[in-house]
Amino acid sequence: MISKTPTNIDALRRQICCLRQALTPDEQAAASAAIVQRIRQLPLFEQALHIAVYSAIRGEVDLQSLWHDAPAAKHWYLPVIVPGPERAMRFVRHEAAAVLRKSALGIPEPDAANGVVRAPHGLDLVLAPLVAFDADGHRIGMGAGYYDRAFAFLRNAPPPEQPRLIGVAYEFQRVERIDTQPWDVPLWGVVTERTLYGGLVKGDE
Repeated sequence: MISKTPTNIDALRRQICCLRQALTPDEQAAASAAIVQRIRQLPLFEQALHIAVYSAIRGEVDLQSLWHDAPAAKHWYLPVIVPGPERAMRFVRHEAAAVLRKSALGIPEPDAANGVVRAPHGLDLVLAPLVAFDADGHRIGMGAGYYDRAFAFLRNAPPPEQPRLIGVAYEFQRVERIDTQPWDVPLWGVVTERTLYGGLVKGDE
């Protein structure tokens, strides 16, 4: 955990992004493998059929082995940023062998024009990248707010909420406390290479 959280969010993003990109390939691979193993052991993962993941960039935890080696019954979706003033995000079906194209932001994405799109509320589980998190499930992303807009309906959803939003991060991305905003959508839990947080710990997944 970062011992002293910068008060400036942009400074915090720069600090953690630098730490991620400073990881050696072996360090990233070892941590990613440990996180994938933890996810596979979750009852929530075993039960989920429609799962959103992400394409790792700039040192993020790499989940490729999770969907490459998963049971055939599971369906996988990657986020695709929709051009336009709405700054929306869609979730497009992805097959393990399919070729991904880099978006204008440099993120590998499936072909949204010809792919199967699933609405956010139709997903069972969302494995989301993040820049920083705290033990209460608050998340800081890159600042564009795509996940908060896509899952805004969860803020007032009665339990059990669907989908479950699970943050995926290295342990060093944890900070003591994150100040929240009214539009923030909290995570159900977080998984790192060392442990689990939130609902994943409480056993109410």
